[in-house]
Amino acid sequence: MQYFFKLSGESFGLALAELEALFEIFVIKHKLKKKTSKNIVIAEIPSKREGILELCKRSAFIQKVYLNKLKIWEALKGRFLEREPMKKPAFHPTMLKPKLARLLVNLSGAKEGETILDPFCGAGSILIEAAVLGTKVIGTDFDSEMIARAKKNLEFYKKLYKNNLNSPLVPYPRTKVRGFNGTHLERRIQGMEKALHPAPSRAGFSRFFHKNLKLKVADATQLEKVFKPNSVDAIATDLPYGRSSRASLKNLEVLYKNFLTSAHTTLKNKKYLVLMYPHYINTKKQISKKQWTLISEGELYVHGGLTRKLVVLKKV
Repeated sequence: MQYFFKLSGESFGLALAELEALFEIFVIKHKLKKKTSKNIVIAEIPSKREGILELCKRSAFIQKVYLNKLKIWEALKGRFLEREPMKKPAFHPTMLKPKLARLLVNLSGAKEGETILDPFCGAGSILIEAAVLGTKVIGTDFDSEMIARAKKNLEFYKKLYKNNLNSPLVPYPRTKVRGFNGTHLERRIQGMEKALHPAPSRAGFSRFFHKNLKLKVADATQLEKVFKPNSVDAIATDLPYGRSSRASLKNLEVLYKNFLTSAHTTLKNKKYLVLMYPHYINTKKQISKKQWTLISEGELYVHGGLTRKLVVLKKV
């Protein structure tokens, strides 16, 4: 079957990398036929439609999906709203927006029930998105205050989502579409507008919370002192950005290099590490080709003084 994926224009490269990662997470065989204009990717996929819908629900950068030119899914506006930084009880200005945190989790390849580590967890933005998806989350930070914030935020969302089952995904009615973009969709079925915007899904947040959540004060350059070798399924993190002086930037480069060495020891073989870092630090030169294979990379413009760069690495 032929599927058309309309991806986010924020970064087409990262959106495509996320799509590939989601295919791997859900074990969906596929063949990308071609990339068209307007951030659209065409894929031949033999899987049932239900599997594709589950993939879409987890995504951060997929906007719309068509099956043979019939729209079957569209990202709900505001689906991350209740987890925006200002909505969290232990707010911190460095917190990531949930959509970006979700992207990092997806790029890491972490599946439901697997363990994901954020070694610079801060107030827990990445951990929260990972927990929403049913992964076993581990967070470390050198700052005990940040660990306290992360714990408070995770507890808040655990209580918010407690006893909330997944909302059923409402499929799109089968209606005719004139042209690919669906702008002339014939809405002949009463109530179709509601069906086009299904209720937000609240995954089983607390499924692994009590038994498997771990938050620790720890040095990210010495993870081997906290975790057994080859014990973590995925790592996703937003590296520190300090930029007050040349000396501090030099110290950050050393920090990044030592962290990469430690992460290599902790991560399982052939698993993924996702790094986000500021444009003004040449992190790629710290990556050892003997330890890591570069899978994908991209960048996201924030403002005139900051562009975030992302790399996905696979442990050799």
